[in-house]
Amino acid sequence: MNELKFTVLSYYPSIVNNENINVGMLFFCKELSYKKFYITKNIKRLSSFDDEIDIDFLKKYLKDIQDQWENESDECSVESFTYNFGNELRFGKINSIKSDNIDAFVKDSILINFRFDFEKKDRPTEETIKKYLVRIMKENDISFNKGQFTGAFNENVKYDFIIDRTGFKSITLRDDSSINRQMITIKGWAYTAYMNKNMKGLDTVFIVNSNVGNSAYQQAIDILKSHATVIDTADILPFINDMVD
Repeated sequence: MNELKFTVLSYYPSIVNNENINVGMLFFCKELSYKKFYITKNIKRLSSFDDEIDIDFLKKYLKDIQDQWENESDECSVESFTYNFGNELRFGKINSIKSDNIDAFVKDSILINFRFDFEKKDRPTEETIKKYLVRIMKENDISFNKGQFTGAFNENVKYDFIIDRTGFKSITLRDDSSINRQMITIKGWAYTAYMNKNMKGLDTVFIVNSNVGNSAYQQAIDILKSHATVIDTADILPFINDMVD
């Protein structure tokens, strides 16, 4: 198997809060001399996230990053290339996996971290995200259990997977007004997280997609955060790695 390093580049409109949106993703496999920097195809969506952003400048800047990275020497490390990025554009934690199918993993990573680059019918489901994470954990020898859990009232609670005393659940927040209709489900999961933590000793981590650009998104996040940890899809692998280190 070959080692692939990867990290997501996100745009932060404010240095005060932590709201961000994914704009690019960098990949590197030294054994195969493979270097790729993916740029979001839906960059105009950023204007609904930050109405002061200069889209044309950002597009050119991302293309410069792509050209520079994909033409770098194989001796250039991901760590050194991403080190000086800060302020509005920041790379996340660098992850690595071992895989015998680099192309398939890159394709799946782009699909999951840039869901709004694709037509609705092609976007990843919660089950797709679960399979993606499970595959990575298996390839990296991370121990986990299937997500079946007996809740505080002896009901069956279906997490995606459980690591130690933490249950993980993917929730895809919708990108239009229908997110408001999700609130009952969101509140139900928030209550389940509260009961499982206080009566069963199980922490909950919700895995959510990046900001969808409407006020209901933040409301949903605040509800989920009330009794659980909320992690963006792009940040879940560093979170798991820190848990098991």
